[in-house]
Amino acid sequence: MTGSPILIDAPVGTDHPPELVALRAALDELAATDLTAIRSGDAVLAVHRELARLQAIVCRQAEAFDRRGQWTADGAQNSAACVTTRARIERSAARRHLRLGR
Repeated sequence: MTGSPILIDAPVGTDHPPELVALRAALDELAATDLTAIRSGDAVLAVHRELARLQAIVCRQAEAFDRRGQWTADGAQNSAACVTTRARIERSAARRHLRLGR
């Protein structure tokens, strides 16, 4: 989402499913690739399509995180506050993810 910082070295944790570990590895590999050499514009369009897919996943996960009350273990007032602190994103972005996930 626009306005959200990009955290290159954000911690992954150890309790994530293998799919998230694979996603991080794929993103690391993509970040190391020079996509600017592709002149047709296909690369930028493909990256935008994948970003939209990933944003939809983030929104669904935000809603599930909120619904399950998993944020209470951190002592946060609500799920958006927990995500804002732990993921280091703007509160408005955390709220938007939750709203779109509902």
